[in-house]
Amino acid sequence: MKGKTIFIGIIMTLTSLTALWSAHGIQIDTGHTQTINDLAINRETQQLFSVGDDGTLRVWDARVSSGNRGKLLHKLQISHLSIVRVAVHPSLPQVALVETDRINTFHLSVWNYEENRELFSHKIDEVPLFLKYSPQGTYLLYGKTDWKSITSLDAQTGEVLPLIDQGFGIVSDLFISQSEKTLLSYSPSGMLRYWNVATGEEKTSFTTLGDLTKVQFSANGVYMTGIKERSLYLINLVTGAIESRKSFESIRSYSLDPAEDRLTVFSTENSRPRFQSFRVDSMGNTRVLVETSPSHSAPDYAAAPLLLTGNNFFFCRENGEMYIQSVYRAGAELFSSSLMLEISGISLSGESLIIAGRETILKLSSSAFGQDGSSSASEYTYHSERFENPIQNETGVFALSNDRFLVYPKSGTGTSLYLFNGSGFTPLEITLSSAVQTVSTYGNDLLLLEKNGLLRIIDPYTGEELFSYTSFGLQSAVDAFDGHIILSRNQTDLINTTLLSINPKTSETVPIPDRNLLTFDLVYDNYTRTLYSLGFENRRNSIRTVLKAHQGRNLTRVATLLSFPGEDSEASLAVDPETSRLFTSLGYGDVHMFTWDGFTIMEQVEHIPRNLHAHSGMLYSLNGDSSISIWNTVDGRVLMNLYVFEDLSWVISFADGKYHAASGANRWFHQLSR
Repeated sequence: MKGKTIFIGIIMTLTSLTALWSAHGIQIDTGHTQTINDLAINRETQQLFSVGDDGTLRVWDARVSSGNRGKLLHKLQISHLSIVRVAVHPSLPQVALVETDRINTFHLSVWNYEENRELFSHKIDEVPLFLKYSPQGTYLLYGKTDWKSITSLDAQTGEVLPLIDQGFGIVSDLFISQSEKTLLSYSPSGMLRYWNVATGEEKTSFTTLGDLTKVQFSANGVYMTGIKERSLYLINLVTGAIESRKSFESIRSYSLDPAEDRLTVFSTENSRPRFQSFRVDSMGNTRVLVETSPSHSAPDYAAAPLLLTGNNFFFCRENGEMYIQSVYRAGAELFSSSLMLEISGISLSGESLIIAGRETILKLSSSAFGQDGSSSASEYTYHSERFENPIQNETGVFALSNDRFLVYPKSGTGTSLYLFNGSGFTPLEITLSSAVQTVSTYGNDLLLLEKNGLLRIIDPYTGEELFSYTSFGLQSAVDAFDGHIILSRNQTDLINTTLLSINPKTSETVPIPDRNLLTFDLVYDNYTRTLYSLGFENRRNSIRTVLKAHQGRNLTRVATLLSFPGEDSEASLAVDPETSRLFTSLGYGDVHMFTWDGFTIMEQVEHIPRNLHAHSGMLYSLNGDSSISIWNTVDGRVLMNLYVFEDLSWVISFADGKYHAASGANRWFHQLSR
């Protein structure tokens, strides 16, 4: 091999570990990985609820002392879709959630968050105008942009109830009295209507200021607040009179603490973000908004949603971080953020698990990774080594042989490949023309597909190019039967298929019949001579992501094994070469295992499995949140979940409730109590 081994910033830290025992597992105190869309609080228990684009519900202890981060009590991976609304039951550990793709899919579901159990769900037509429980938790109500705007559900069964059965136009929001005997509705026209809940009859009505948005109500139902244009209004709900008004350059958001009669406004002043707090004071028979402290400069990154509780308020950042700040002084403290290292690739060989971050390569070693999954993984020891990543960008890793790996750029302008031998990196004598799309083996050589459509067979030790082929739109490539390479691509007017077979010896290219619009992932099982593919297919004007098996002479016999409504372009495939078991993460939820007698579902994890790897009787998944889950491939049991933090410390949580933690990792999680 030309060149010599280079050691790039190697940190030879063999982490000494102690096995810490817990009968009930651990909770990682990590925040959202994407934008937070809604916040709610149970003021009795001081539990804070957050939902976001990462499809998770997170329940926090809102009681936090200065300088400390929030403690995560529960985390539920509800969906791969964004969750945009949350409502909290007043007395039970239950929440109502709205998830959506923001196009044409909308679901309302109710969950017991302590048991991680869905109670019921409904398909709805849009994001509700409001979503709330009645004060005693009897009803769950939401609003539609419809003549019959109010929908009432039995909060426990989800049965639709004829609470207010008549139509009278769109309702922006509503209030229910503590006794649940009276309901007040507010419409965009400004009409306030009082209803008898028992009979569904209108008791009285009158008008007030119309077109208020972000309406919020006091705890006793005496007043409501809302925004119109650049002003915040306080409305008397007995007379409809405007009792107070505060104007701003612009209002981004605000929050009312209904129990304390206090508000915090997120506004702009001279085009700069500001926080300003008010209290509702009574002056005779009217109420006024009184400033409780001077307005404070808000960070440029501050974003809605905003939630005020007592003397503190919470606000967010678009990257999923959450902050807490006192109403009396400037200066926010970080409450929660994602603690996880952003992992772009993993690979396994022997007893080594290689984890690639943008700046660092982490090598985690244990005999547990080389066993067949039959022994208790918590009984093994684990140690790690850190290496500076020579690519310094999104990086992929591919196992070549025992403790030898190819390290390659997955994005950016990197043009180099490196061999990693477990202790250092050696650059290959080859120059890439673009980042790498996929890597697989071709006999003893590498099959390398670059994002610009250049396919090459390369000697992994010399970097010599043995074959090349270029075509626009290539997605994946695998070594198949008799030395042929199967390529996947998008369908074009010239090529009415997404699969091609290439003979590198003759350069002959043959299309393989397929109806997909695009095929993005391939694996080939040599024992059964079966090609498995993932791609998009148009069925009755609806896009579905399909898993297919291709067999027979020239792979012309095709069977659809799984079908998912919609696009799941991040799903993956893996084949266990020892057993020919096929695994797929198609569908944003379960991992499916396919054997000769059909599909079974692997034990569920509290993550969305994505990139799958089969190794030594175990299945590894790099999940959507950068955690790593590991199953026994024989019985589908979860063996462990691995969490790598941004400071490169880590913890492994085992199925038996035990865990191993690297030095320094303990501050990022806590043990669950009985």
